[in-house]
Amino acid sequence: MSAATGGTDVDSTPDTTNGNGAGEDPAADHTDDEINEDGTVAGEDEDDHDQASVIVTASPVFDLALRLTGPALRVVQIGDNITFFVEVFNQGTVAADNIEVTYFLPNGLALDDPDWQSVNGNPTVTASVSGSNLPTGGLAPGTSTIIPITLLVTPQAVTGNLINVAEISAATDTNGNTQTDIDSTPDAQNGNDNGGTVDTGEDNKLDGNGTDDEDDSDPIQIFLDVSGTATGGTGSIGNFIWEDEDKDGKQDDDEDGIEDVRVDLLYAGADNIFGTSDDIEYTTETNSRGRYDFEDLLPGRYEVEVDDDDRELDGYELTSDPGDNDNYKDSITLEAGEDYDDADFGFCDEDDHGELAKTGTNLLLWIFASILLLSIAMITRRYLSIKS
Repeated sequence: MSAATGGTDVDSTPDTTNGNGAGEDPAADHTDDEINEDGTVAGEDEDDHDQASVIVTASPVFDLALRLTGPALRVVQIGDNITFFVEVFNQGTVAADNIEVTYFLPNGLALDDPDWQSVNGNPTVTASVSGSNLPTGGLAPGTSTIIPITLLVTPQAVTGNLINVAEISAATDTNGNTQTDIDSTPDAQNGNDNGGTVDTGEDNKLDGNGTDDEDDSDPIQIFLDVSGTATGGTGSIGNFIWEDEDKDGKQDDDEDGIEDVRVDLLYAGADNIFGTSDDIEYTTETNSRGRYDFEDLLPGRYEVEVDDDDRELDGYELTSDPGDNDNYKDSITLEAGEDYDDADFGFCDEDDHGELAKTGTNLLLWIFASILLLSIAMITRRYLSIKS
């Protein structure tokens, strides 16, 4: 109470200052909610003032995102199957259930998966607790679930790039209540979302805000070759990025690989010319052993490049690349079905000034030093022999 008329309060002093009266300090030991104590007495409560605490909790957030992955390149026959993977992420604070995903097919591919149903001409699946494809309790915050989809190559397929799109079209909480996603609008309409342009900075985003990229939808582009020109299976390119501790440019048995290094692969396309519209770029990272591999590759011209700006290579310098050009690259002409595993790159710690490698200029220095020491030893021995 800050003011009143009619006289002077017998046991309180009305004012507009918090914490200046007896019993007004929240940290002090006093009796709260008293109305009969005398504020002029030490330890008692000035009863024209009272305080209460409340617990404030953040509002629940419903936020799902989706990423579509699959093979980069495929050499196929009519009637072959291709499998893609839809991964749904729960980025919110509310467990999700009844997550419906709609898949938009390009011409030349058809649904061939019993777990998906055709709804209005589009493959559709629902991940739910009741359907046993979500765990008990639904898709918990901070977790994800992967839903595979198998497609059939139809006679309408032609060699070229095909764009597939998957989108979350509906979802509820675990009580079955439809929720409003904080940064997306689930629906079964292709092409009406912001962002998500394939093979751009918007692609594969999981943190879009709905204005730059609606993260409940994702496209993927694959290059489909049904020309029948590739025989003997598919090709691959790899495979090792390692820490060249002795800086000799050679892979030793006791030298470890470097994990999580980004590697880019550029395919020149059907025209075998880099820099034209049919070029395709792919990206992967080395595994825990420093290995990487690009699979299902068509025959043709490729260029492998290690990202020298990768944070995993901070403090390292290149000691070996396949062409010995010190350019972090390897150029390859891949034959049909060939497994090329010589795209290896060595790096050493820039701050490690250990034993000089016995190659190149360092080898000459090592030889010179050895000759010098040997000459000194011979002169010393000759001198001692004459003196004696």
